Amino acid sequence: MRPEIEVCAAMIYKDGKILISQRPKGDRYEGKWEFPGGKREEGEDLKQCIEREIREELGLKIETEEILFETLYEIRERKIRIYLLRCKLKGMVKKKDPSFHLYRWVTLKEAEKYDLLPPDREFIRKLRQIDLN
Repeated sequence: MRPEIEVCAAMIYKDGKILISQRPKGDRYEGKWEFPGGKREEGEDLKQCIEREIREELGLKIETEEILFETLYEIRERKIRIYLLRCKLKGMVKKKDPSFHLYRWVTLKEAEKYDLLPPDREFIRKLRQIDLN
């Protein structure tokens, strides 16, 4: 079995809605929706990882507030530890990633209608049980 991979995902909440993004063309999970984020690089802490990923992928500046949830997801003999971090939107920055990432602001109820990846669907269920305000 391959070593465990750590991934950070951002739960950005604004005006009663969360931000979800769609996997770009050419990606293994092309067209699937998820909380935006990505792999943690060596030497990065969770805060550095999520802030870098959101800046690169979506061109957004965020501030990390707390870890909300953590889950271990296994797929194709690979373990992926995913951290969902509550983040605050601080503004826009120039987009650096050449791949196109579509994103939308949706309510938790609306998010359930999207074709979400399994860990993200689990996070949505957990978020519906807590007060996000």
